[in-house]
Amino acid sequence: MVTQYSFIQPETSYSSVVNKDVTKKIEAPTRHEAMVLFENAKKRLNDINNWTLFSEKSPAEFQLTDGEGNLLSASTPQPGNLIKVRFHAPASDTQHAYIWYRIENFIHEKNLLKDTEDFGFNTRQIRDPFLSNDQADSNSGVTCIFMITRSGCIVSALEVETRKVFGHKTVSPFSKLRNKFSTMLDLVNPSNHQWKPLLNGVLQ
Repeated sequence: MVTQYSFIQPETSYSSVVNKDVTKKIEAPTRHEAMVLFENAKKRLNDINNWTLFSEKSPAEFQLTDGEGNLLSASTPQPGNLIKVRFHAPASDTQHAYIWYRIENFIHEKNLLKDTEDFGFNTRQIRDPFLSNDQADSNSGVTCIFMITRSGCIVSALEVETRKVFGHKTVSPFSKLRNKFSTMLDLVNPSNHQWKPLLNGVLQ
């Protein structure tokens, strides 16, 4: 039901992709109530500056900015806007603890025959716009899709994170072990479990 996106070009040397997703589902008593819940969830998903309020059990901070990193006080997100995120966890408790995502495109689909609706947007993690190139790390291999879906009476909110894992045709046993360990660290990234309070809030 969710539109699939691929960001790996044939000529790349990436050997695999790590996918992580967080999902929240609610089954409404009637189709009408499911449609109302879906529309309200869409509004909350678009209200990025208030994501922190929706995430009551998480101290994470979310802010919508323009493409240069300047805060937007009240605005519907558009492609090219940035989402400034701070997860308050030991792994990200540094001077520059913000993670930045650029909104690349929106998804809005409706199928009357199947009685389904999808709404959301795709983002890509980028460098901190306020740091110079030699200070900031490139995270272009990380993408996140934020979605609200409805199938009949079931409404779901989900966040799907995709991370490219670098690989080569000939890899030494040491390199394989190192890559495996790096992948394990990716899977326990603090963002993976801190998206859940947001999804719960969006789909309340």
